[in-house]
Amino acid sequence: MALGACDFPSALVKRRTLAAALGALVACFFAAAHRASPKHVPLDASGNDALHIATKWDRRLGNGDGPAPKGRQAFVQRGDAVAFCGGERFCSVETALSAAPHAFSSATTIPALPLFLVVPGRDGFRLRLRGKEAWITPGELLAMQAYDRGKTPFSALGPGAEAGIDEALVLARLSSALGESAATIRDEADVQRVRFETPPHPRFPATGGFSDLLAAFARNPPKREALRPEARMVREAVARAAGYLERHLHIDGRFDYLVQGTTALPKPGYLWARHAGTVFFLAQAAGVTKNIGTTFAAQNALRGMALSAVRDCGPTKCIAAEEENVVGVGATALAVIALAEFELRKLPGADPELRKQLLKFLLAQRLPNGTVAHQYDRDARAVIPSKLPYYDGEVALAFARSFSIDGDPALRDAARTLLENTVHDAPKGYAGYLYPGEEHWTCQALDALWNASPSEAAFARCVAWHRIQGAQQFIQGDSVFVEPDGAFGPTSIALPRVTPAASRSEAAGATLAVALRRDTPAETRDFLRDQLDAAVLFLLREQLPGRHGAYLADPDAVDGGFPASPVDLRVQIDYVQHAGSCLVRWLEVTP
Repeated sequence: MALGACDFPSALVKRRTLAAALGALVACFFAAAHRASPKHVPLDASGNDALHIATKWDRRLGNGDGPAPKGRQAFVQRGDAVAFCGGERFCSVETALSAAPHAFSSATTIPALPLFLVVPGRDGFRLRLRGKEAWITPGELLAMQAYDRGKTPFSALGPGAEAGIDEALVLARLSSALGESAATIRDEADVQRVRFETPPHPRFPATGGFSDLLAAFARNPPKREALRPEARMVREAVARAAGYLERHLHIDGRFDYLVQGTTALPKPGYLWARHAGTVFFLAQAAGVTKNIGTTFAAQNALRGMALSAVRDCGPTKCIAAEEENVVGVGATALAVIALAEFELRKLPGADPELRKQLLKFLLAQRLPNGTVAHQYDRDARAVIPSKLPYYDGEVALAFARSFSIDGDPALRDAARTLLENTVHDAPKGYAGYLYPGEEHWTCQALDALWNASPSEAAFARCVAWHRIQGAQQFIQGDSVFVEPDGAFGPTSIALPRVTPAASRSEAAGATLAVALRRDTPAETRDFLRDQLDAAVLFLLREQLPGRHGAYLADPDAVDGGFPASPVDLRVQIDYVQHAGSCLVRWLEVTP
């Protein structure tokens, strides 16, 4: 029997719970793999416990790869390695501390397990074969973009489902370095997995058991003692993020949607929803920086969307690609939010008429119970009562922002009803801990609507959601990854990613803004501010080029961009948007 409109939320929660349970099993697999850490053994015949590997990088690209080593040498003294670099910008020094035997996947009895043994950003390889030796350092793996790219049983799920190391890419590089076939290297070489500089005693070491996962959800980290971000640095980061988008905006108003950070080359693909969100950030940045170039870029990107993406959706207008017949409401909601930002900040290029046209489409998607159908069939001219992630919060924010401009009580009531329905349908109990949901747009809608129609239920939901997130926010010693502090992950082996840290913290800034207006107890305000501050510091560390400069073919071309993670240096426009909007939020709630 077909599901009715009112059945979708419960069905969605069940699917989320199932996905969370599967994710838990995957996390335990990762934890089991990471138990096999390298042993602290002498790294050369003289008994040295550490070697400093100095590498000079060739930035000339071949076959779309990133920079490759053009000179490399191992030193016992770090000073000697630094002298080898001689102050060159594109030279790095990496310190190897420990090693363990390693076999590639085809040589093991457990398929894919060796892929997961390699800690992204920390582990590299040393190989010996017939008197020849070759190193592949974490920097080289980063330049190759071999981390988080392994083909696994989950790869069939699509892009983003890869994990571990891309062994084929590693074998190809070793084959080139040693002049031997990949099969010979895999079957005959003495291979070691080498750990490069890692915290010695993580507070939450992976045990490989299910208890590790459950303990991570319940952990209660102590109050942070980290430095607070400086407003000057945050403003500069906002300007640099906007500058990245300005440089990658074309005359037709479209962006380089995805750029491979190590090569600075664009890759194919486009989504108008992410374009609309990026226009929203550029409008925010224009208001913060007062930069004429940023204002012009925001106008150009808005004009490009208006000319290229506005479609007929029955009697109303929506945002969609030309070939898109089944249209989601997210792109239109984000476009309304972006257009509202132009009006609220009084930026040139504001288009109230277009905003109102798009708003009619969102209002036409409302269902009798106050929720919103998430799709529309343009061919059949029919509403599809489906439910997809993020859209409820985006539409609620679009209604609330438009009410703040137009003053129409119907918009206020529509936003309030949708907001409270969204809160009511959120995962609860154990399912809520396994899959707490994605509320970053919901909590921003709470903030936008608070002065006109405060919702205590939505505020309580956002605070509870941030407490769950806060229990999963890394502090020093939580993980073996490079500087994960401020990012989020359910276990000590979760790779810290940039966009989840940014989007959760956009919501933390919005929730904190409400807490400050509501005269909420100091404990709640403090934990929200601590969470937001830590995430902002993480974002500031990850903004390109940062520590990755030596491994990028053109650091200036990607300056200001935000990558997917510390080891995945692809820059997508929504990564920049979420990080930039989080930084703007921080500025708004910081005295």
